[in-house]
Amino acid sequence: MPYCPGCGSEVIESAEICPHCGTRVGKQKRTQYPRMSNGDLVTGEKSTILAVILGIIIPGTGVMYGGRIGLGIVILLGTVFLSLVTILLLATILLIILGIISWIMGFVLWIYGIWKGYDLCKQNNILWYDYLSENQ
Repeated sequence: MPYCPGCGSEVIESAEICPHCGTRVGKQKRTQYPRMSNGDLVTGEKSTILAVILGIIIPGTGVMYGGRIGLGIVILLGTVFLSLVTILLLATILLIILGIISWIMGFVLWIYGIWKGYDLCKQNNILWYDYLSENQ
């Protein structure tokens, strides 16, 4: 049997409050929402499928939906920049190799944005479900 942290009396395992002194002895509920590793609050479930679809349509928007606005903007601008460089380099025959390398880099950045948006929403949902299960 557990003991009360307030008075030291023995209490039954299912008790939430000590019958002798009134101290809470049961499982404590969290009063604050959980936080992601970057410090953002988790306030609800986010769709991983929507994050992937957004990231496919417009690079970086899935990451923004996942809560990392700055990283999403970097991915969006980086992908646009690399796409423009690719177009400019492919316009001249001599720079085709650099154009292909630029395209590959843009493609990799685009795929990273899709994966990161999915991953952020997945982490968010794990923390959210843990929070909900602790507070039922």
